[in-house]
Amino acid sequence: MIFVIGANGNTGWALISKLLAGGAKVRGLGSTPRAGTAIAAAGAEAVVGDFNDEATLAAAMKGVERVFHVMPPLHPGEIEVGRKVIAAAERAGVRHFVYMTLMLEHLEELAYHWNKLRVHQLLHHSKLPYTVIQLTSYMQNISWVWPSIMASGQFALPYSADQGMT
Repeated sequence: MIFVIGANGNTGWALISKLLAGGAKVRGLGSTPRAGTAIAAAGAEAVVGDFNDEATLAAAMKGVERVFHVMPPLHPGEIEVGRKVIAAAERAGVRHFVYMTLMLEHLEELAYHWNKLRVHQLLHHSKLPYTVIQLTSYMQNISWVWPSIMASGQFALPYSADQGMT
């Protein structure tokens, strides 16, 4: 069984679809009853709950061999949620943990990146075998801002133009 945390997000949903198409047994954690219904309709086992709730995580990880953990963008509780997810996976005896983070997570000045690094470090110091996937931005992420890009002729990002990102 593969447990996908963040199943109702863009990445989690795409992952669940591919895993199911490949014949995997999948359990997905969705944050709302509507998400749970969609996850179940796709053919996965649905868990509806809060990924910040230790009891939800413990119950959801029973019988799970692998975990894929992806957080919503800019979540203020990323480090604490990561700590709870990793601890629950250790207690459940998960055989492999996949954490989706991003490139340049070492940039302390960018809190979002720095929080991802902190979770990565927690995972590194855990007893779990793991894989870390470091992503750049998806092109689909500009679709919501495309009208303003076309209107202004500028593609603005929430980063300082004066700070290097290497």
